[in-house]
Amino acid sequence: METKTVLARFHSALLEEILARRPEYLHAPFTVAEIYQNLVPYGTHRDRIGVEMNGDYEDALLRLLAGEGGYVFLESAPALRALREELASSNPNTGLYREYAAVDVRLNPAFLAAGRWPRPRMRRRCQ
Repeated sequence: METKTVLARFHSALLEEILARRPEYLHAPFTVAEIYQNLVPYGTHRDRIGVEMNGDYEDALLRLLAGEGGYVFLESAPALRALREELASSNPNTGLYREYAAVDVRLNPAFLAAGRWPRPRMRRRCQ
């Protein structure tokens, strides 16, 4: 799957989880660790994101945190610089984001203001 599509799907899954479980994160920071441990962990979201291997998930998360697509902002200039430098290397360590687990992340308000986020999925109730 194309990188841009995977990033868009990752962002969509992140927003769906925030809307459903932590709506305060629409306008407040959350940590890098919260993304990969609680909100959009690989094991439960790989199909939704469109990745088959953990390495593909890590690559997508690294790109998301490095600012590709403009979906989120990392609130640490040194961390952002390190992630971008790693992505530019010939053989990036896609798990580098774990070193910045405590760094705060914010959603890009431009996507929220434009209404470009997924609506919560409606689940049918069994009768």
